[in-house]
Amino acid sequence: MAPPERANGQPSDREVEWQLDAVDLRPVRRWLEAMPPNGLAVEHLGVRSLHDRYLDTDDWRLHRAGYTLRIRTASRRSEATAKSRGTVAEGLRDRRELTEPLSAGDPHAVASAPGPVGELVRSMAGSRPLELLFEVRTRRRAYSLAVDGRPVGEVALDDTSIPVDGGRPARLQRVEIEIDPAAVDAVAPLIDELRTACGLHPATASKFQAGLLASGLAPPPPLDLGTVEIDESMTVGELAFAVLRTQFRELLSHEPEARLGEDPEGVHSMRVAIRRMRAAISAFREVLPVRAQRLRDEFKWLAGVLGEVRDLDVQLEQVAEWGSGLPEEDRAALEPLVATFEERRAAARSAMLQHLDSRRFERMMAGMSEMLVRGPLRRSAASRTPALVAGPDLVRRRYRKVRSGSGMPSSSSVRCIPSGPTGSSAGWWPSRTTWGGSRTPGWPRTTSASWWRARGSRSGPCSCSDGSASGTRPRRPPSGRSSRRCTAVSGRGGGPACARPWTGAGRRSWPRCPRRVPLPWLPPRNPRPRTRPRTPAPTGPPGA
Repeated sequence: MAPPERANGQPSDREVEWQLDAVDLRPVRRWLEAMPPNGLAVEHLGVRSLHDRYLDTDDWRLHRAGYTLRIRTASRRSEATAKSRGTVAEGLRDRRELTEPLSAGDPHAVASAPGPVGELVRSMAGSRPLELLFEVRTRRRAYSLAVDGRPVGEVALDDTSIPVDGGRPARLQRVEIEIDPAAVDAVAPLIDELRTACGLHPATASKFQAGLLASGLAPPPPLDLGTVEIDESMTVGELAFAVLRTQFRELLSHEPEARLGEDPEGVHSMRVAIRRMRAAISAFREVLPVRAQRLRDEFKWLAGVLGEVRDLDVQLEQVAEWGSGLPEEDRAALEPLVATFEERRAAARSAMLQHLDSRRFERMMAGMSEMLVRGPLRRSAASRTPALVAGPDLVRRRYRKVRSGSGMPSSSSVRCIPSGPTGSSAGWWPSRTTWGGSRTPGWPRTTSASWWRARGSRSGPCSCSDGSASGTRPRRPPSGRSSRRCTAVSGRGGGPACARPWTGAGRRSWPRCPRRVPLPWLPPRNPRPRTRPRTPAPTGPPGA
């Protein structure tokens, strides 16, 4: 059935149609031809014979992506049509439909077609050849449908047969009403009258589903990688594999969406699953097989392949956000930038699809699937340790790594950094500090008592990273007794990281600290050069 047209005359890529099953099509034919003109006009268009062939790859890639591919031949003309699953409600199907004319009615012509169907097939199938699933032959009687003199759709009475090897063909009688999406409300009363008068019922299966049932075909079920349920009775090995299986399934489920390229979230979701798998392999490395580390490196390669496309998707979204807040006359200035990003994204997507069709990608996915199917190591004592026993150590180790990598101080790496009084204009006070262990410009290499005394009243209290604030007394220990020394310790240097030398009232009001402590994250200062010892003066009488 020809797709409806938009208001500008261009064919629409959206199909909205009612599919109704009928026991006999003759009452429907008589009802349509006898329908009185009440704003809706029906005109007979004739009878055609249609020959449909449904195609897919050997691993059902198009079906896994949610599409069906069909080559239709009628009156010596062939066209390729790709349809999504869409939604179904009371026999009304709403789905995406792409149609493209073909020079020949064979599968190779679809793969090389320059239009939208050929592009979709190349993105999804890659180097996989298309194979014939089944054939459908239909005798169609068509009627045009108009509302107030404006064509809005077409009514088709289909008498379909599905050839079956070694048996009688399966037969299917159906009424299909395809209309413009904007005319659904205007045509809905006619559909209700037709259903009541002719005893029609909403179709429960599409022609593709009916062909699969008649031919005895079924898409392969998802690969059973093992259990993904997590409970407290698991060992560490079982827990690790459950986490990896969950994320690997996420990766497989979003691969068709990433190949299709219609939604940027497909590539993003694949990258998220890869990142979580690599983190799980790193966290459970002691209980996983050796090849898991090699697969982790391979997933890093895949993340880089997807990252280039993802970066350009983010840039395009950012430019679109900028353009939405600009006046109409200023948006044209962003068009060259958008064109550049789209050109680069097309090149990046082409490279990504080549990598996804490569032998390296297939070996990586097959290796990961095989490892997950085998399950945890049975001879490893670490793998057989209960998860509740080993879990705290695993979490603590990752927690420390996250805190150290994010710049957050932990209880084992507290630094005490001297800070000046509020509003101080002294040039030697730094504007900011870092937790990465690097020296902030302006800080001295040592903190000695003489260094503090040289600054007199400008020297302020210690601003520790353990929670004490400038100008206030540090927290007391749980026992209630005040500490006589600063407890701030550097995790890198292994010693006190600050000094609090005070005189007078300041010394009496603050705990003691070492008088001279080099900052542990700084290189030691150059030692003072030694002077040559003086030669002792000769003794004795002159001339002796």
